[in-house]
Amino acid sequence: MVKCQLCDKEFKNLAGLAGHMRLSHPSARPVDGDQLENRLLALETAIQTQAVEDCFKAELTTLEERLKGRFKALREHFESELQALREHLVNQLEKRLAKCFENSLEKHSEVLNEAGKPKPPIGSIFQAKQ
Repeated sequence: MVKCQLCDKEFKNLAGLAGHMRLSHPSARPVDGDQLENRLLALETAIQTQAVEDCFKAELTTLEERLKGRFKALREHFESELQALREHLVNQLEKRLAKCFENSLEKHSEVLNEAGKPKPPIGSIFQAKQ
């Protein structure tokens, strides 16, 4: 009898054990030194690559958070500046409208008499009889 060293199953001969090893434990095949060294190098490369990738991901996350903070600060700054500009423009418009209204009143005050009634234009049918 031959016993499997991995699962303790018993077989009649080495051929039975070999078939079991191929089917039940394919990753446990014996390898030569060069193959083993190549596998180790590939594994080390994969681990290093994963470590570098993880480092880059962490750095990218940090940069994204910093950019979000800066973008928020810039947006708040520009919104504040825009609000101040709106207020300034409204004030300027109100001043200009008030000035136009004053000018209009001055021009039309000539038409008003002392009682505040409009003077009839010359030749009007509403002109007072003499």
